[in-house]
Amino acid sequence: MAEDTDSPLLNLPPELRNNIYELVFTNTTINFNTTATRRPPSLLLSCKQIYTEAVTVYYAEATFVSNEPQKAIIAHIQTLPPKSRKALRNVVLGVSDANQETPCPGCAGTRRTQPIACLGEAVELTNLAVESQTRLFQFQHRLKAHGLTQLSSRARAGILLSYRPEIIHTRTPWQTFRAMFGGQQVDERFCWIVSLFFQREHESPLGCWVKWMDCDDPVGKCGCPLAGDELARGLGEEGAA
Repeated sequence: MAEDTDSPLLNLPPELRNNIYELVFTNTTINFNTTATRRPPSLLLSCKQIYTEAVTVYYAEATFVSNEPQKAIIAHIQTLPPKSRKALRNVVLGVSDANQETPCPGCAGTRRTQPIACLGEAVELTNLAVESQTRLFQFQHRLKAHGLTQLSSRARAGILLSYRPEIIHTRTPWQTFRAMFGGQQVDERFCWIVSLFFQREHESPLGCWVKWMDCDDPVGKCGCPLAGDELARGLGEEGAA
């Protein structure tokens, strides 16, 4: 790394330099696999002062994608320097991660692994939606358990979905897939139940999600409160319909 230089960038006020760093790193996608050959962005290698100023912006604004198992991703995050680890905001499960996970406790035999009462392509979409949402909740649960609350509690973790042949980046997989159902015939009652799930403030989203997927009549089984009065009114209207 070069020594600090009298560059035009360093002559700018700190606020402007930070704005430039954000513009450089926002929407940047980084391969976060442990086997990937990683070289810091050229900007970070330009001089020590820029590295010191910009490295936390890099970890806050860039999107880090890994298709490795969730435990390996978390172990990799924990190898980062504390300052960089704390700044990390965007970690995404890659599309090939689906077949590498060990099923979470209590998931085996739940509704998400059974046929959904709908037809054709909607069956695939519904199962993918539920499976992807389960994986993301599981990932957020693990992040929180390892103290990486800036990723879990603020819902900054995401997932890449692969579906004929699109690659979709989302933090809300169920809602993303639900929008793709369109006019297809689906199990409307099941979709209604899931919509009720997202109207509640869940203390443990993964545990509650598994519980709801494992019940024929799960509404309210987890005992978590509604998110607010407006949603409560909406719930009553949906139930009446």
